[in-house]
Amino acid sequence: MKKIFPLVTVLVLVLVSCAAKHKANNKAELVSVAYKAMTRGTQKEILITDKNYTDITIRRGEQVEGKGSVSAAQWQAIVAETSRLDYSRLNSMSVPSAKHQFDGALAANLIITTADSTYQSVTFDHGNPPAELKSLLEAMAAVTGGLNN
Repeated sequence: MKKIFPLVTVLVLVLVSCAAKHKANNKAELVSVAYKAMTRGTQKEILITDKNYTDITIRRGEQVEGKGSVSAAQWQAIVAETSRLDYSRLNSMSVPSAKHQFDGALAANLIITTADSTYQSVTFDHGNPPAELKSLLEAMAAVTGGLNN
């Protein structure tokens, strides 16, 4: 019993430490969120920070750019949605459709940048994201006036 107790104690401490480290890494300060979608002839890029957003759409060589400010409430909504995600799983989420693989939809990615790292999602169809990303993309659309314009 005397030999088992220290072993169990060390094992518990290691597990708790690893869980705390993972949680701390995932909760690093959010710097920006970006959405990129592209196919032949069309490209869309949205970048949102705590203060501003930029929305660029390029169709057949014509560029339309939108810029604006981000309110504290809008930024907090985005922070709340990103806090629900496990950043390390972004690139391995299952996608509901794969039309982007044969040019049937824009190929889209979500990029989350924290103070420590940058995380990129799996490629998914524009307008049909993985379920885990849907509410974050809706919060982003509320800031920019939509992801499809």
